[in-house]
Amino acid sequence: MAEKKHLLFLLILAMGFCASHLATAEEQFSLNAGIGGDFSVLFDVEKNHNTFAPQIMPVGGVSVFFDATYVEVTVAMVWGSKMTFVYPYDPAGISFSLNHIGFSLYGKYPFVLKKLTIYPMLGVDYHVLLSAQVKDAEDNDSGGKIKRGDSIGGGYKVEDQFDYLSLGLGVGLDVPLPKSFFIRSEFILHYVFDSTIASDRREYAKKFDYDYSSIIFGPQVKFAVGYRF
Repeated sequence: MAEKKHLLFLLILAMGFCASHLATAEEQFSLNAGIGGDFSVLFDVEKNHNTFAPQIMPVGGVSVFFDATYVEVTVAMVWGSKMTFVYPYDPAGISFSLNHIGFSLYGKYPFVLKKLTIYPMLGVDYHVLLSAQVKDAEDNDSGGKIKRGDSIGGGYKVEDQFDYLSLGLGVGLDVPLPKSFFIRSEFILHYVFDSTIASDRREYAKKFDYDYSSIIFGPQVKFAVGYRF
């Protein structure tokens, strides 16, 4: 919870910085919108007692973005699989096929180099699970379809494990096209904050003094076609 408060504070500072430049750079201000796609890979490196459980989550989706020069907002439909490889007990592992809706808010500061626009960006992404499908090592549907709100035991719902908030730091590039169109590409590195279940595991480990650690991170690339109004 503390790290999320720190994130909110940093985001407010970033938004304030962007807003201050909006007031002093009206001649540079523009509104843009567009549609595109993205691909990312998240790595979850988790250790619980003597069990090492690395997880890989390849994710792809389609999105629409709205841009006010210093602020970018994106809404995306995201599909992906979370593959779990548990050692030493189950080297084959299991996987979850996941469907999310994602929301992102980024502050950015553009630099114009001839006809190209380059911008560093900092912000947050929040992914809301819609449904999941449990699969075994042979990619068979072993656990049926799970929808948001379903219980997964221990007093938890499926979203307590698969909803996630991440902090993103990246860089973007806009390449102009004729008639106010442009191509946008972005590269973002994400750090994912603990889910409800992961946070409770950390607290439990501290209380009973046993070895538990988890860190989730990964890169994302985005491509889109936009229009300047």
